[in-house]
Amino acid sequence: MAEEYANDSERLNGVIGTYRAKKAEEFPNVEDLTPAEALSLSPESVLFVDARSDGERAMSTIPGAVTKDDFLQNSTKLAAGKDVVVTYCTVGIRGGRLAKQIKDAHPDLKVKNLEGAIIAWAHASGPLVDANGAPTKTFHPFGPGVMKYTPKENGYEAKLEDQ
Repeated sequence: MAEEYANDSERLNGVIGTYRAKKAEEFPNVEDLTPAEALSLSPESVLFVDARSDGERAMSTIPGAVTKDDFLQNSTKLAAGKDVVVTYCTVGIRGGRLAKQIKDAHPDLKVKNLEGAIIAWAHASGPLVDANGAPTKTFHPFGPGVMKYTPKENGYEAKLEDQ
C-alpha cells in the first residue's frame, strides 16, 4: 500500500483533520488540549484517562494514565487535586465521547480531550510506557486505516497486536 502522506506534517494534519470532522458531528462542545499544551503541564496537575481497549493499553500508554473504567468508578478520588482531566484514545474520537460523558456527569470538573490523541502525542514526541512501565515508542493504532497517520521521522512505531 502506498503512503498517503509525504511527510510527518501531512500525517499530523491528516489525523487532526479526521478528529476535528468527527468532533464537529459528535461532541462539538468538548474542549481540546493539544499535545504541546499537555506536555507543558506539570504531571501533578493533570490526570490522563485512557479510553482505549485493554489490548491497546497493553502495548503502551501515557505515563500515569488511568483506564476509562477506573476513572468512571473512582472519578472523585482520582480527579482530586488535579487541575484538568485529559481523555485520549488513538485519534481522539473515543476520548472525545468519554470527555463529554465525564463533563455531563461532573459539570464542575475541568475536562479536555487530547486533540489527535496518542497519534498526535507521538508526533509531539510525548513519552509512552509499556505494560511494565518501561519507556517505549510503540503504540497500538486501533486499526489498519489509522496506520497512515503514524509519525515516521521521530522513531515512533504503530503496531497492530498481530504483527
